[in-house]
Amino acid sequence: MPQEKEYIHLTYAIRNEERSKELIRAYVNLLNKGIKYVFNKVNVKNGRVELPEKKEIYKELREYLMRENAQGLAKHYVDQAIHDVYSILESWRRRFEKGRSKFKPPLVRKGYVRVKTTLRKVLGKSVRITVKPREYITYS
Repeated sequence: MPQEKEYIHLTYAIRNEERSKELIRAYVNLLNKGIKYVFNKVNVKNGRVELPEKKEIYKELREYLMRENAQGLAKHYVDQAIHDVYSILESWRRRFEKGRSKFKPPLVRKGYVRVKTTLRKVLGKSVRITVKPREYITYS
């Protein structure tokens, strides 16, 4: 019988250096553009919000965000942003249907960035994060 794999999810709190702040601003900018794009395709019927299916719009949204990716972030950030956009909009949809939110795009105000495991590498006592292809930020 095959053994189940054990996964460890790591979270790193880091000091915001200028390069980190640029990465966070660029990611939040991608998120907000994605939210606005998908929000324009939202339908409301009888007080229920219908979001476009992620599978149906994924390719179109990815192409749009790749064009809008002015900072030239790695493509993995665009993929993660799409996932986060849908997570944010699902949460907004539940709040809207309960009457706790207005019908306007739920834009991200507090900066954060999710770094996929493919974009980070632990090297001894430091962590290297890919920002752009062949450009990295290293934290001890």
